[in-house]
Amino acid sequence: MEFEIVSMNTKQLKALKKIASKTTIKPVFHAIHFKDKKAVATNSGMLMQIDAFDIDECLVDVNHIDVLCHEGAKDWEMDNGEVIFSYFGYPCRVPTVGDEFPDWKQLIPKTEPIATTVLSVEYLEAMLGVLKKGSSQSVTISIYEKGKPVVLEAVSGEYGLIMPMKS
Repeated sequence: MEFEIVSMNTKQLKALKKIASKTTIKPVFHAIHFKDKKAVATNSGMLMQIDAFDIDECLVDVNHIDVLCHEGAKDWEMDNGEVIFSYFGYPCRVPTVGDEFPDWKQLIPKTEPIATTVLSVEYLEAMLGVLKKGSSQSVTISIYEKGKPVVLEAVSGEYGLIMPMKS
C-alpha cells in the first residue's frame, strides 16, 4: 500500500519522538504508532497524537523516524512487516516493532471537562522551560475564572501566570 503525508509537519513527527519512552525495555513505548492517518507516542506517563501518514497500522521504532521524514524519502509502502521506501533513489527498508500498541483511546475522558482555556503554546513552553530549570519536577496548573490568567505553580513555590488567548 502506498501512502503520502497528510497535512503532517515532519518537524512535528520528529518532535513526537520526545514523547516516546527513552528506554527499550518495552519496545512498544519506544515506538510511534501509525494508524488511521495519525501518529501516537507514549511513555506511559504522557501521550500525544498528531496527523500523519496514510499507512497500514504499524509501530516504528523512534530511531527510524528521522530517515522516514527526510526530504529524500518517498514512495513508501508496507511489505511483510517493514516500511519500504526510496531514499534518494536507493531502496530502503525499516523494520516495524512487532508488539501491539495499547488501546490508548480508552484513556480519553468521555465526560465534559471541568474547565477549559486556550493558551499560547509559545507562552506555555517558555513558562515550563523556566520552571524546569528550577528545583521542581512538577507543576500545578490552576484555572480560577474564564478569561483570567492561568496559574502555573511549582512545588518549590515558583509560579507564573499566562493570560488565555481569545478563542
